[in-house]
Amino acid sequence: MPYYLVTHTSLIEGEDEVSAAQTVLAELQSARSVEFLVKFDEASARPVTVHSASPAEGPPSTDRRPNLEDVVETARHGTAAVDPLTNPDPTKRRLSANGIAIGAGLFAAGLCIGLAVDLLH
Repeated sequence: MPYYLVTHTSLIEGEDEVSAAQTVLAELQSARSVEFLVKFDEASARPVTVHSASPAEGPPSTDRRPNLEDVVETARHGTAAVDPLTNPDPTKRRLSANGIAIGAGLFAAGLCIGLAVDLLH
């Protein structure tokens, strides 16, 4: 099973880092949908929106921390629906304009150096 880098970015005003993080956590828990950026490798990044069946009803209770089995069970039978995302083939890489320009530049430089060495001998 491949690994993915899943990130969420929020620009939040806060008194300090902790209050900003708590604000984002509260917003994520009460949101009906949350956008993430999912990366399979350096060349492929896709936005994914996860829709919640219903927003959370207030803050979670602090009397009990969930154990690993609860988290795995929730992940297996959770209420979130994810937009379908095709699994990218790691053998197929998309070529970017920068990659093509760098490759062409390196090829031209190598060609010029090779011609110069050939002319000097």
